[in-house]
Amino acid sequence: MAQLEAAVFKLGQRTVGRLRRIAVGRVPQTRFGARISSREQQSQSHFRFVLDLPRPLQRDEEHEYEVVFSVPADWPLQPHYAFVPLVACESFRLRVRFDPQNPPAAIWRLDGLAQRVLDGRLTPGESLRLNPHGEAVLEFDRLKQGFAYGIEWLPAQTGTATVHHDSCSPAA
Repeated sequence: MAQLEAAVFKLGQRTVGRLRRIAVGRVPQTRFGARISSREQQSQSHFRFVLDLPRPLQRDEEHEYEVVFSVPADWPLQPHYAFVPLVACESFRLRVRFDPQNPPAAIWRLDGLAQRVLDGRLTPGESLRLNPHGEAVLEFDRLKQGFAYGIEWLPAQTGTATVHHDSCSPAA
């Protein structure tokens, strides 16, 4: 079985104790292409997930998987989702679904940012629009290891968001 270090998930400080009480399998869930083999709390608000792939990948072979992070409406969440590849990743597709009745005031693309910039950014990235279902779908190519790719938003009010980490195609 091949393993892939998939994602680091960051929650607001008041959320951390709640995550520890969640039943196994509630956050996050894999839909296809992989299984979560381990979860590790790396700090008060950072969680690391390792995925088991069905088999080892060959050089230049692509593999798709989907991981879904659903966060209850009353949990404080950092106003961004960032995928920071820790292994080579050629492409990445992300779908974030917001409550269509309570969309964010503004949404920006994160494209190759240093991780430490995420929590204190002063300038927004490329502006995005949601589709009629309240979703933003982004694609990224030629990702650099250790840099952040994803989405950032300015909340309008409290609402829910569901993140679909659709795939990471291994780099050559």
